[in-house]
Amino acid sequence: MMGLLLVFLGSFFEGEISLVAIVWFRETLQLNWASIAGLAWLGTFLYDAFAFECGRRHGKSLRERWPALEKRAGKIFGWMERYPSFFVFVLRFQIGLRTLANGIIGQSGMSRARFLGINALAVTLWVPFVLLLAEIFRIIAGAILQAAMAG
Repeated sequence: MMGLLLVFLGSFFEGEISLVAIVWFRETLQLNWASIAGLAWLGTFLYDAFAFECGRRHGKSLRERWPALEKRAGKIFGWMERYPSFFVFVLRFQIGLRTLANGIIGQSGMSRARFLGINALAVTLWVPFVLLLAEIFRIIAGAILQAAMAG
């Protein structure tokens, strides 16, 4: 049960690194792939929706409070104006932009339904992609560690 909670919280708050750690300890935590994928999808999707709503409700006041955000927000608004759906989709695969960009998307005027639909598709592709990369990393790193310990 604790492993399932870790999957959800890790994907909600962080994403890639937490999923790599979960895959590394998957057998120890006795987790199956379907549980990991489902909870990772849910955690990621819910966080993105949360950040979108926070941006929609509080984004302008946060940008006014911290002017450094305004410069970054301007770049993101520019991308959003030119390629709104594409930007939301590709954002899912960009490490480090998730929180700020989803909040700014919430301020962009994009409808909630459009954001959630595009994001659902992106998360549906992102989760197996990250899990596959994490499993490849686990296999390679495990082989390297075994070789180092053997010789």
